[in-house]
Amino acid sequence: MRFSLFNGNWELSHKVAIVATGTSMILAVTVLVQSYGLANKRERIVITPPTIDQAYQVQWDSANTEYYQSFAVIISGVIGHTNNQNIENSIKTLNQFLSPSLQRQMAESLRALVLNLPKQNFTSWFTPKEVSYERKTGKIFVSGFLNSSLTGSQIQSQPVVYEYVIKMQSGKPVVTHFDSYAGSKPKTLSTIRKDQAIEAEAKANQ
Repeated sequence: MRFSLFNGNWELSHKVAIVATGTSMILAVTVLVQSYGLANKRERIVITPPTIDQAYQVQWDSANTEYYQSFAVIISGVIGHTNNQNIENSIKTLNQFLSPSLQRQMAESLRALVLNLPKQNFTSWFTPKEVSYERKTGKIFVSGFLNSSLTGSQIQSQPVVYEYVIKMQSGKPVVTHFDSYAGSKPKTLSTIRKDQAIEAEAKANQ
């Protein structure tokens, strides 16, 4: 074993200590600068979940359409699965992603809904059929079927449309608009205008 490095004179040891100290200071400053930069830099994150064949682009204040649509389907699933047994858990989960102005409205709507549902041996779930995005309004439409069943009875299904506006706020998706209605036809701008034209024409012919 060789000890030549430790057996040098004082001058050499002093120089080595100075170099080591200087290097440590440079490294410390570099790490500090990089840490500050990472903490304050808002980068775009691209997520490709293993079970999904598309990429989601998520930024601090925005995301791509595919992300918003998938998130709307998830929220629809929570709403559709709500019953007397899990009403409070559903409200708690949804409130994490609802704007403050929607939280009370959603809670009251869900509580009113479950009052008319059986309290035991009842299951409900939502099956999405189609998801669309309207660029002019920023609305996402999730159409599908709200299914329900009592233990041992036949499954009942009814068409329903869930309507959302979702925005990224501080890196988190937040629902700022919500509506739901029976049927399979989303209330897009073109649909509303057509219905208004038909209604106006009907009134004119009276």
